[in-house]
Amino acid sequence: ALLRGLDMYNSMRAGHLTLNLTTSRKEVKLGHIIPIHSGKFSFERFMLHDATTMTRMISFISLPGLVSMISGNKDIAFLGMTGNFSFQNNILSIANSSANGPYFDFTLKGNIDTKKRFMDIQGYVNPELYGISSVVGSIPIIGRIFSGNENHPGLASKSYKLKEKY
Repeated sequence: ALLRGLDMYNSMRAGHLTLNLTTSRKEVKLGHIIPIHSGKFSFERFMLHDATTMTRMISFISLPGLVSMISGNKDIAFLGMTGNFSFQNNILSIANSSANGPYFDFTLKGNIDTKKRFMDIQGYVNPELYGISSVVGSIPIIGRIFSGNENHPGLASKSYKLKEKY
């Protein structure tokens, strides 16, 4: 549901996905989906091809993203994405999720109603400035002020909210 909502499901190329789930079949009625009490996901080295939502996002916040868009390159590379989630009663709840890549990093949290196909997610986007962001971000106090964290935006961060059907 998350990948479909962000226009990543059909556009993801390559990469490696790891899922760790905690479930309990004892609580499930016959014919119902087994709830996931807690889960962790990790994508490593993946690429999105022609992902319209992500392309629009990076073209406005990232100089390399803008250059790539102008040159016609429709690929967006990511080094990784991790997060925690649960899934109960058709609601996918995502917490503490973040992704990093050469164009931008972003955080993500919120809920996705898989039955109504509606997502209510939010987070922060941090542009990558040809590696400057990661260098500054590694300096303890200055890095937190500049690039922020999962709870607070940094000086270069821009918040986003998506409340829409997918």
